[in-house]
Amino acid sequence: MNRLSVMFIAALLAAGLQTTHAQQNNAQGEKLLASAQHKATVDGDLQGAIEEYKKIVARAGANRTLAAQALFRMAECYQKLGDAESQKIYERIVREYADQRDPAAQARARLAVLQEQRTPLSPSGMVSRQVWTGPQVDILGSVSPDGRLLSFVDWETGDLALRNLATGDNRRLTNKGSWDQSAEFALFSRISPDGRLIAYNWMKKNFGWEIRVGPVDGSSYRALFSTDANDDYAHAEAWSPDGKQLAVLLAKDVNKIGLIAVADGSPRVLKSFDWRSPRKHALLARRQVHRL
Repeated sequence: MNRLSVMFIAALLAAGLQTTHAQQNNAQGEKLLASAQHKATVDGDLQGAIEEYKKIVARAGANRTLAAQALFRMAECYQKLGDAESQKIYERIVREYADQRDPAAQARARLAVLQEQRTPLSPSGMVSRQVWTGPQVDILGSVSPDGRLLSFVDWETGDLALRNLATGDNRRLTNKGSWDQSAEFALFSRISPDGRLIAYNWMKKNFGWEIRVGPVDGSSYRALFSTDANDDYAHAEAWSPDGKQLAVLLAKDVNKIGLIAVADGSPRVLKSFDWRSPRKHALLARRQVHRL
């Protein structure tokens, strides 16, 4: 074998080793990225995830795709923490990683939302901005007191869900399965004044209704009030300012507004009406509970 052949084979081996090394680094990077995402979304450890994303960016080297993805996820964590560092990172992605189409486009979109949130108030003290569009939009829920979360019904399954209005992420709080698996579903939902609990309607298998209350993380729930099939319909309209009672609308042969104690589910009827204008009575229920 002549010298030229030896050099050619050596070059091929070197190239192969470099390719293998790059593939191993990419695989390791993807594994680290998945680990950081798990820490942020499943463990809820946003600060810990940020530190992992920083390490990924530092070790990304020539893998610009991995670096851009890690930076974007890091900015999301900062944004959820309410830290202004998120804007700086989004701007860095747009500036330094414009060739990474998806992360750059998502970063520009997040910057636009942040800019809208800083829009000065009108002379009336109010500002209007669009926070959600599309076929998934549902208006049967409520906004959290801090303006970050919107409760809604995910009609793909009928589950209760929350939308993060800052990030655009949706999260189901119940997991009933598909419509083929269960015909149960959530309906009207109300977030408590302290933002920690959510009350919502649930149609049961027997077509009766429950008023349920649980933490906004969806970890558990309890039924405060329950009806059987063909019995009274009931749903929660509003929380009392102290979060101890729910104003409810009850309906069968007549409409009734009442209060249900969150501590033990004990109901108290305040007033009865005829069958007409149920939404008018719902507004009355809201006014009544806010007088408490």
